[in-house]
Amino acid sequence: LPRDYSTVSLARIVEQLTEGRAPSLGAVAPHCRGDLELIVSKALDPERERRYQSAAELATDLQRLLDFEPIHARPVSTVYQLRRLARRHRGVVVAVSAAFLAILIGLIATTYVQIRANSQLEQKNIDLDLARQSAQEQAAVAKAVNEFLNEDMLAAVAPSIEEGRGHDVTMRDALDMAAERIDAAAAPGGRFADKPLVEARIRATLTETYFKLGESKAAKPHAERALELTRGHLGAEHPEALSALENLGSLLGSLDQNERAEALLTECLEARRRVHGEESRPALASLFSLALLHKKLGRYDLAETMFSDCAEA
Repeated sequence: LPRDYSTVSLARIVEQLTEGRAPSLGAVAPHCRGDLELIVSKALDPERERRYQSAAELATDLQRLLDFEPIHARPVSTVYQLRRLARRHRGVVVAVSAAFLAILIGLIATTYVQIRANSQLEQKNIDLDLARQSAQEQAAVAKAVNEFLNEDMLAAVAPSIEEGRGHDVTMRDALDMAAERIDAAAAPGGRFADKPLVEARIRATLTETYFKLGESKAAKPHAERALELTRGHLGAEHPEALSALENLGSLLGSLDQNERAEALLTECLEARRRVHGEESRPALASLFSLALLHKKLGRYDLAETMFSDCAEA
């Protein structure tokens, strides 16, 4: 029941039913949020003309919900219709979903780096013209990364869909095709040959996406190249270079290259403590990554101490 009427008078019950709107289904049962919640809200609407006009209408909307079709209880929008279409045809859109996931990761990473760059420029009171120039460079890098993710990755998948093989294109296929394209673009004479930060950020995106798919071996060369490029162009203790260092260390741990993984994660932790401070968020993130590796290697006492330090901070 939407409300508890066990201790309420009959007059109060009538008043609540006629004048008040019942709490949403999602408020009572969070796992029922979404279209089912909207169907129930429409069925319980206080105004008669806004409710389902028959049990058949209610049954139709419930069946549409089960068939992943747009329901009548929700105002129909293009985004909503596309979402329901995707639920009915998962295989066709899986590669495109992979591309958009990579785009989102790239946007977040480039935006974070740009904000940090602008903040550092302000703190050091660098000349306004230099700050404007740096922002323009960051924007150019972000644009180039996004163009690659949009045009190259989607273009790599599109021919397969046009040829009727959309169902056979997996997320791994899309990433492999994107990896081939970035290798070509970064080669001498390629459009990223003189743009190391663009290549580095694209490879960082590929590293993270491969890693989340459990494809650590495929991610490794991209992680190593991203570290090499960021260190060479930005310096060993730049935040972006240290993120690349931590990513490679964690990746090597998943490949059981534990000795090198421990060395890289320890190096990253020490650098972040120097740059940001002992209890800074970046330093604690590195400490947590190193603790996970010690736990994996069975060094439980050491891992427990590190986890405790993270929790107390």
